[in-house]
Amino acid sequence: PCGPCDICATLSVTNADICVGETTFVTIQADNCSTEPVDMVVSYSIDGVPQTPQTFLGVGAGESRTFDVPVVGSAEGTIPVDATLDATLVSDPLCSASIPASADVIVHEACATVWIVSDAVCLGDTVLVPINANNCGTEPANMVVNYSVDGVPQAPQSFLNVGAGETRSFDVPVLGVSEGWIPIEAVVDAQTAYCTASAADSQAVSVVQNCATLTMTESDGSLGDTAWVAIDVENCSVYTEAIYITTNVAGQTPTTKVVPGATRTWNVPVPCTEAGPQTVTCTATAWMLAMNPDECPAVVTDSVEVICSGYEPLITSIWDVGNDQGRWVRIQFDRSI
Repeated sequence: PCGPCDICATLSVTNADICVGETTFVTIQADNCSTEPVDMVVSYSIDGVPQTPQTFLGVGAGESRTFDVPVVGSAEGTIPVDATLDATLVSDPLCSASIPASADVIVHEACATVWIVSDAVCLGDTVLVPINANNCGTEPANMVVNYSVDGVPQAPQSFLNVGAGETRSFDVPVLGVSEGWIPIEAVVDAQTAYCTASAADSQAVSVVQNCATLTMTESDGSLGDTAWVAIDVENCSVYTEAIYITTNVAGQTPTTKVVPGATRTWNVPVPCTEAGPQTVTCTATAWMLAMNPDECPAVVTDSVEVICSGYEPLITSIWDVGNDQGRWVRIQFDRSI
């Protein structure tokens, strides 16, 4: 604008949008719209911090002077750039004008996270593994998740215009083809209007084959006494298992934790209420401690026969009964075990 002494000058500062970690150059332009030369001094600050003024002497009528100011986007937010042009007529130092101008550098930041919820699967079964991608930024973003199963790339999953703070999820079917580990890797790329961000995660699905061996050893008893059956169950898997047994004479035992390669022994009493053989049947159930009991447990069954001995007569003598033409004999015995 022109002042009362016919001096005219304008000042402009350009706005900018950058991403965190980037540097932009804000252009400050001073124009002499007077009809004669002017001296110009441009004072300016970045985010409230004063910078070294720029001086331009004898700027001709209609001419402009520009300079670029570097602004670093160190953190998400707004960085104000404020400037003031002090212009003075060369021919009349008392004729001056002061013109302010300002602009904002908007610093944007994209943010994304991805996480895989790993699980265990029984050998030969299929498990659905969730992959989750979150827009942890403050602006909407388009997101693409690239992932692989056991090193084999799968079809990418795309999610458009995911709002700030929102999460998108999808399930990945994983087949337990052999015992061991199946790696799953995922990378999410997020694109906002100005910036990009990436994140990665990797997990592994455990393919489980539970294993148990069962051995039963009997100890016979006598009528009215107790026979015993020793039941040994070995954890033949590579995982810590939960194991319990069920017998037809004592029911189900509490569950116990057994480490790989270890054996748990139960001694089961068999009451000898009747003389003769008794069949004792046992079923051992074992499953990976980190899984549910109904997820592919190892179930083994065996049986043994215990003998409960009864009372038997001990014959002490046999003799003929006289005068009966050999029809009768007399037997004498004592009761013994």
